[in-house]
Amino acid sequence: ENPAGFLESKSTSCIRIFTNLTSSCTNDPALDAASYYRDFSVLKVPINLTVFQPLQVRITPFSVPASPVLIGNTCYNVVSEVIYEVEFNGIHGIQNVSVQFKVDNIYGNPRSILQQRFSLSFWNKSPSFTKQRSGNPGYITGAPLLALYNGTQQYVTILQNQDNGQCSEKRYRIRFRENVRTGCQFK
Repeated sequence: ENPAGFLESKSTSCIRIFTNLTSSCTNDPALDAASYYRDFSVLKVPINLTVFQPLQVRITPFSVPASPVLIGNTCYNVVSEVIYEVEFNGIHGIQNVSVQFKVDNIYGNPRSILQQRFSLSFWNKSPSFTKQRSGNPGYITGAPLLALYNGTQQYVTILQNQDNGQCSEKRYRIRFRENVRTGCQFK
């Protein structure tokens, strides 16, 4: 069992061995792309309440491959890879879930083998303005110090000198438990 966790990108794979490809081709849901998105959805925000429709996000395929079909000894349109992409937006939760597929054909000799790959990745809809934190609670040695300046969260920095002793436009970011002394000349 490999459960998916929120904001935990994962990849996994498995090998399927078919003793009766004639039956499995059209009856095994793991081979049909539709079974990975049709008739189920994910919660927009994890909650412990009764699930209402607006809190659900449907899974939408980039494109819909044909269902598996057996022609002669070959099973066509078999899912070999499933790629889920989850778009989220901070406290507003999951905004969109899309899925794409790679398909293969299995040739029907006894003990046919198929390797299937599955991946799940998350990406943030809005650009991140989050800064690396100095630790919560307390501070982490070597992490940048943060301060509020006119209501804006910023790193604590000091002037940095150039090779010629003059002040640089570039500033040095102070880190927790780091003693720093610097000097430079203004002209």
